[in-house]
Amino acid sequence: MNQRVDVQVIEQSGDIDGNAALYEIFPGSGIETLIASTPHTRKILREPEVRSVEFQHLLSHGLHSIIKSLLMSQNTQVSSFLQSQPVDVLYILRGGLNFDLHTNLHDVTHTLPEVSFLSSQRIISPQGFSIQEASYQKWSIQDDAILCIGDISATATTILHALSHVMRRYNQQHKKPRWLLFVTIGASDVLDTMRAYEETLQQMWGPQCGMTIVFIEQALSLYKGDTALEGIHLPHTDFFRKGYLSAPEFEYDSLTHPISFLEQCAIYDGGSRAFEPRSYMEELRDYWERLLEHAQTLPMDVLLSLKSNLMDYKRPYDEWVQRGEGWHISEQRLRELYEKGQEALSYLHTHSLQELCEQRLYAIEQQMGHHR
Repeated sequence: MNQRVDVQVIEQSGDIDGNAALYEIFPGSGIETLIASTPHTRKILREPEVRSVEFQHLLSHGLHSIIKSLLMSQNTQVSSFLQSQPVDVLYILRGGLNFDLHTNLHDVTHTLPEVSFLSSQRIISPQGFSIQEASYQKWSIQDDAILCIGDISATATTILHALSHVMRRYNQQHKKPRWLLFVTIGASDVLDTMRAYEETLQQMWGPQCGMTIVFIEQALSLYKGDTALEGIHLPHTDFFRKGYLSAPEFEYDSLTHPISFLEQCAIYDGGSRAFEPRSYMEELRDYWERLLEHAQTLPMDVLLSLKSNLMDYKRPYDEWVQRGEGWHISEQRLRELYEKGQEALSYLHTHSLQELCEQRLYAIEQQMGHHR
């Protein structure tokens, strides 16, 4: 059973009025940390075949709903900063472009954001991850602005690199932002890193400059390495659906599509998925071929335990609900989730891993053939 982390309901009308459902984790911990769920972003994480322009449109629509809910919320710190100008946006090239933040901020808040760009390419080095390429920079920043950044983030190497550049630029122009909004499909490591970096930011920009991190659907788990998954997964790169509680809407949606728990990564490479759809699909196919090679020796329960929280649903309801209570949702919804979780486990256990891999490979090949 994972360590319980409560998910406090802020706004839960997302599927009714087109806004996002919002939840808070770790309230009062310094950095405002939210989870946002929308039908559009759930589809992205549920269906890896979604790519190219459709992927970008869905993510943009999801961001529109999230920003709208943040703006209208009476229970978030960031709301008041979104209600007034000025607004700065930093795009980390190239994956950050997928979030389409400046368009959605304009459409929701009716502001005219100033937009900056910074190239950033993360590579593996002997010391861990580092940024190899950051030659392109284009800056347009304002004083006393809310600085908004969107990125798919694993280790937070990229966002820390971007913040070091943006701090230098603000300081050179004798300007300071008043709040930082970071929207991410990312791992929980991001929160740990940003907490450690918070003091540096406040020393530079003053204690009044706070931060809001919005995790889309879940603060995911970053795969660090395991003997059973060697040759199948990429350490410090692949995101797993385990660890902290997800938005309950995302949990239910994922349980309705249980094979999604077996994917290599909850989101895959955002840049490749958006801008290189052909090679992206080849990488998707390669993963399922690798998993198929291990299908005879890798037990399903081991795979699910390493990649998800699904095995929790094997517990009796009275034990499972101790974790489920962290969602702060009704007893009826908890029972619906529990029943759906047991159905998902049953499905995955009544089909062999080989059969599931072959099923996915057939679907991927059909998609690749259709779009050749």
